[in-house]
Amino acid sequence: MRSTLARAGRSGLGFALTLAIVTTVVACSGGGTDGASTGQVAVPVVTLPAGAQVYADSCAKCHGANREGRADKGPAPALDAVRVSSMGDQRLRLTIGNGTGQMRGFPGLTPDQVDRLVAFLKAA
Repeated sequence: MRSTLARAGRSGLGFALTLAIVTTVVACSGGGTDGASTGQVAVPVVTLPAGAQVYADSCAKCHGANREGRADKGPAPALDAVRVSSMGDQRLRLTIGNGTGQMRGFPGLTPDQVDRLVAFLKAA
């Protein structure tokens, strides 16, 4: 289990999804504290890393769920730490808002969503 989480930890979104699955399985596998089943299932609260949901909604379709890039989408490059850090915050914000090359922009994202997305991209 630990090695699975360690591999998933290489990407914030992958880790968050693995955590959600593990939490759901654990929550759904038990009964009451005295061993008797209550018939109720505890619903865990899973908090994704800041920006992960924005990435999933706006970027993953082309750049991949784990930021690996997709040659069949333009090509949409991998968003690895080297690429992201070489762009700087301002260039990232401009690229997200306006697009570049074959990438369309996302002018509908709020400044807060863009800030969270930039932080998420830089965290991996």
